[in-house]
Amino acid sequence: MRLTSDLLLKFTHDFVRRRCEAHHSIVAAFLSGSLLEGSPLWCEVADVDVVFVHNAPPQMEREVVPIVNHTHFDIRHHDQGRYEPARQARTDALLGPLLFSARPLHDPQHFLDFVQAGVRAQYHRPEYAWRRAAPLFEAARARWFALQGADFDAAFMQQYLEAVELSARAAALLAGRALSLRRFALQLREALDVLGWESAFQGFLGVTGALAAAQPNLLEMLPAWEAAWTACSGPEWNPHRLAYFRSGVRVFLMGAEPHLGVWPLLYTWARAALQAESARPAFETACAALGLSQPQERLAALDAYLDALSEAAEVWARRNGVA
Repeated sequence: MRLTSDLLLKFTHDFVRRRCEAHHSIVAAFLSGSLLEGSPLWCEVADVDVVFVHNAPPQMEREVVPIVNHTHFDIRHHDQGRYEPARQARTDALLGPLLFSARPLHDPQHFLDFVQAGVRAQYHRPEYAWRRAAPLFEAARARWFALQGADFDAAFMQQYLEAVELSARAAALLAGRALSLRRFALQLREALDVLGWESAFQGFLGVTGALAAAQPNLLEMLPAWEAAWTACSGPEWNPHRLAYFRSGVRVFLMGAEPHLGVWPLLYTWARAALQAESARPAFETACAALGLSQPQERLAALDAYLDALSEAAEVWARRNGVA
């Protein structure tokens, strides 16, 4: 079957209608992600991000529902109370961007209408952007402090990458952008270009080992990465999710900028190695190949990178009258 954006939207409306008819706890549902951006089919396997909002704590937080050929619905379930009061969601680093761009699919009580009105009111004012971003910069630095004196292992890498992730998401929020895991590096570069922080992208590539990555070596890592994925359990590690990430990673690794595929490969592998002990030896070998296995060296590089981003963010804040 040849999928198109229009066909995916039709499938989504039909799926949401059936789910809401069957589950009366759902007060609202909305679409997010790449289908909203008009680019869900940039590689072979797509996903459709749907959020269901329930009138009580949901029984599950996440599920994956197949559509066709590994394309699937990636579904999040939220408690309605998470969105109250609505205006506070505007300064939430996750909910703010999510709700600002969301497209309602089911909203009989106009719950989303009310919440989105609160989120979108003056959303782009610098003080609100700063309130979304500043806690992430602080959390990134806290991760760095927590790693002082730690030895290299999967837990070290998970916290290390979380520090990089938080700081990158914070910078992107100042540019009015949100980052998806599969296209993280590409979207971060675009956000930093908007801010005029182009040199910060080289810092990101440096702290993630992407500058040391050679295409043949990265391709050779894929079987071990896939084995790590399949050793884990839960919705995050669904086989359709593996196909989804493999498709995106290979697009980058086989293209002109293979370094853009390092982040989703490394980030998911670190999480898998933390969950599955059998995945750790190959993961640690891959980290060594990327120059990431010396903790003191890595922490020094991360310290310099976080300092550079923080200084640029403080300049941004002063120029925009919020610091």
